[in-house]
Amino acid sequence: NQFLKVLTLLLKHFFFFVALCAVASGHFRKYHFVNDKKSWFDAQRYCREKHTDLATIESQEEADNLSNTEDTYGKTEAWIGLYRDVKQNWQWSNRDSVINNNLEAEHNIIKKSDITKKFCVEVDNHGKWTNEHCSKKNSFMCYKGKPDKSYILINQSKTWYEVQQYCRKNYIDLVSIKNNDEDKKIKEKVNGNPVWIGLFNNPWKWSHKGEYSSFHNWDKGEPNNLGNNICVEMYGAANQERGKWNDAGCHNTSPFFCYNGKDPSELSPHFYILIDQSKTWYDAQQYCRKNYTDLVSIKNNDEDKKIKEKVNGTPVWIGLFNNPWKWSHKGEYSSFHNWDKGEPNNLGNNICVEMYGAANQERGKWNDAGCHNISPFFCYNGKDPSEYILIEQLKTWYEAQQYCREHHTDLVSVKNEDENNKIKQKANGKPVWIGLFNNPWKWSDGGDNYTLQNWSEKQPDIHKGKDKCVVIQNKSNKLTLNDDPCSTAYPFFCYDGKEPCSVCVLV
Repeated sequence: NQFLKVLTLLLKHFFFFVALCAVASGHFRKYHFVNDKKSWFDAQRYCREKHTDLATIESQEEADNLSNTEDTYGKTEAWIGLYRDVKQNWQWSNRDSVINNNLEAEHNIIKKSDITKKFCVEVDNHGKWTNEHCSKKNSFMCYKGKPDKSYILINQSKTWYEVQQYCRKNYIDLVSIKNNDEDKKIKEKVNGNPVWIGLFNNPWKWSHKGEYSSFHNWDKGEPNNLGNNICVEMYGAANQERGKWNDAGCHNTSPFFCYNGKDPSELSPHFYILIDQSKTWYDAQQYCRKNYTDLVSIKNNDEDKKIKEKVNGTPVWIGLFNNPWKWSHKGEYSSFHNWDKGEPNNLGNNICVEMYGAANQERGKWNDAGCHNISPFFCYNGKDPSEYILIEQLKTWYEAQQYCREHHTDLVSVKNEDENNKIKQKANGKPVWIGLFNNPWKWSDGGDNYTLQNWSEKQPDIHKGKDKCVVIQNKSNKLTLNDDPCSTAYPFFCYDGKEPCSVCVLV
């Protein structure tokens, strides 16, 4: 009998240990139950030291996985990362996760208008959330791992044009959705009202870099092109099919998704830039060699597919020419081809090659054409990933930002002495926009690593209110900074590359 008691006690400790180590694999996070009674703030400190933070739950999938973890520890309540801040708003402990507008109604927690000092939230093994005094001693749930922060739901209602400006100012751009996987990730975060995505115009293209869309998820009967419906929303309401797309009036107001990451295609060692200016093949070659590396080379199916995805409408020049066929860049002979049926037909003096984009031909196929025809074209950029390009056109800071994002990577960031020297060599004495803006200062590409101190005398004079964008000027071989109104028109520096520099941080 005594032996059975001891055995039972040992088994209890064993299963307690298993429960303690139990991990639920969420879509982005792994949850850990800690059976140690602490206040909410002590639990937060523990989770940040040992894991990532107190548990954050942004989707039904994560809620289900959290419940699975809760099933391992019985009926005890546990702290999660939800709390109410000094402005009476609900926040997650990690500060960068989405707060659902229906959070209070869904979980029946006390509304922020109620007078209470119960600022922290616990959850039981049935999934019920309750706000409690933060000093209460509870077990708690930590998570390990970082969420995919590429897609950010902004729960503010704005017109499509306002959200485009907001996303470009605070992140990279409105979200682009290019395949089923990306569409599913966005859909999981949508609840209630429709949300703006980055698709607009007809033919439909994405706000980010103006790329035409080959992927769509229209609702039945959409797009119906009623009135001036040239902006696209994703349905979130129960009376429509959640996740489906609809064309809507751009001046409607809705929440929206921003994008804050790098397109996987941009992480390739090759960078493809569609120049939407019509030139002869030789003029296009000269343009690409002057501004980038050369006309594009396409050496396999993957590269061909990436180029094809960006083509719409008229044919575009690629770097293939002569017969036997070779590439403009380094004169390498081509072992890969994607000719249209019956091509190359070698008619006349057709020794330059275009890729079809028009609907009456097979999009993406190649054709030999006369070199003096004029078409848009693809450049290839294989330069130093920190390459800086001075654009002599006069634009406001926001116009310059948009131009750089469409044609290069972003407005330039200058974060160390080496980069400072590279810019100095190219600056021509005139004020030139760089990517620094706002106060506190941050970079257009998302980084906040700001160490520049070489301001001109009496600068920055931000007390004027409008002076929130920064120009750089080479005076007597010394670079100086000035904050000017963002609406002023100046030349500007763009950068090209996978990353702006080795020390850049996207937030």
